[in-house]
Amino acid sequence: MNTATTLSVVCLVDIAPNEFVCICGDAGIRIHFDVTKPRYRRQS
Repeated sequence: MNTATTLSVVCLVDIAPNEFVCICGDAGIRIHFDVTKPRYRRQS
């Protein structure tokens, strides 16, 4: 099925607008990218 290939990489937005999580269905690895500030530095 072609659906599996399309869902290979899924990008979801985290609670913070500055951070987004990319989940790779292939390896099942979650990578956190910090756009503006690091997670431990983000403002409440």
